[in-house]
Amino acid sequence: MKKERITFLDGLKGFACLGVFTHHFFLSFFPASYFGTEAAVMTASGFDAALSVEPYSFFVNGNFWVCLFLVVSAFLVSNKIFQLRTSYEAFQCGQMPIFDTLSTTLLKRYLRLMIPAALIGIFSYFLTDLLTLTGLNYLGKVNAHSFPSFLYHAVVHMWIFVDSSVQGPFWMLHYLLFGSYLAILITLATPLKNRLALPIHLFLTVALGILNHYYAGIVLGVTICYLYHYGSSLRKLTQNKILRGTVGTFLLLSGLFLGAYPSYVKPDNIYRIFNAYAFRDPDAYELIHSLAAACLLASFFLLKGLADLFSTKPFLFLGKLSFSIFLVHSILLEHLGYFIMHKTNDLIGNYSLAGILTYLILFCLLIPLSFACYSTIERFGNWVCGKLFSREQVSAPTK
Repeated sequence: MKKERITFLDGLKGFACLGVFTHHFFLSFFPASYFGTEAAVMTASGFDAALSVEPYSFFVNGNFWVCLFLVVSAFLVSNKIFQLRTSYEAFQCGQMPIFDTLSTTLLKRYLRLMIPAALIGIFSYFLTDLLTLTGLNYLGKVNAHSFPSFLYHAVVHMWIFVDSSVQGPFWMLHYLLFGSYLAILITLATPLKNRLALPIHLFLTVALGILNHYYAGIVLGVTICYLYHYGSSLRKLTQNKILRGTVGTFLLLSGLFLGAYPSYVKPDNIYRIFNAYAFRDPDAYELIHSLAAACLLASFFLLKGLADLFSTKPFLFLGKLSFSIFLVHSILLEHLGYFIMHKTNDLIGNYSLAGILTYLILFCLLIPLSFACYSTIERFGNWVCGKLFSREQVSAPTK
């Protein structure tokens, strides 16, 4: 059983959340980067429109980064459960009752996500009203719900259904919560060190992927975790450095290539090889991005240099702030980003340069705001969970 912390996963989560922020920045100020020429092209060179279809545009493809975050989260959740299942002796002596542990995990997962998200949503709700009253609401945004209705959506509705009415990006939280539960169920149903494990995962990937493409990514995250723990034959196969590097590089490039597949535009470049499938399935990009995320995650286990890079302190710091970055970035864009962008553009008269400066300013604000959110709101949520689910030590039964 592998108990060591896989540090690069934290760095990957942080980088994925920055990718979501970058996507929403481009969607707000360079909409052609998502909608192609159907939207206004804001750069003289047409670079923003090219970003909607070109293979190098993975860094602004928000759905790909969402899928990566979901796949990594599924890996982390299943990693804990595989460790619990392997610690059979602990269950035997009564020190770690498995059903108590899992029920606690399910409840804590919901509360640890819900409390910070609801508090940030409430803050945004009253901030919108305050800015409206003071005449500082630059975009004229209004709240979609009365406050009681808003609380219901923040605490209940958006976790059961896909719901963006609390905050636009919060639609992802439904998949993050239920994806975690799905990962736990699949991990529990996986026979350990058994040849049936991978066929079962393949079946679930196809079956659940037909139901919802994001669920396919969840299963793939569990599959990668299973191979990490029990794929001894695969580890022996990749002990050869040349083979390991070749396979890892192939998976990395495949992940980035598939991750840049357009989420909206129907491509007429190299990505047209997927057009026949996309014509039958308008949400094909979700499955393609889920596969891309799985390829990218798998490559990190084979490319030590890449894993070491994402294990450095800057990436680990981003990983620690990842959920807070996700929570606060849309507030920053809505209430300050548009104001800064338009004022900067008026000042220098160059929209592209104004975009670069605005992105840098917002990034410099995003990190300290996310740290403040992490240090207060996230820690408060963890404190509540700690109080509600403080585990009492159970002594081993006497023989």
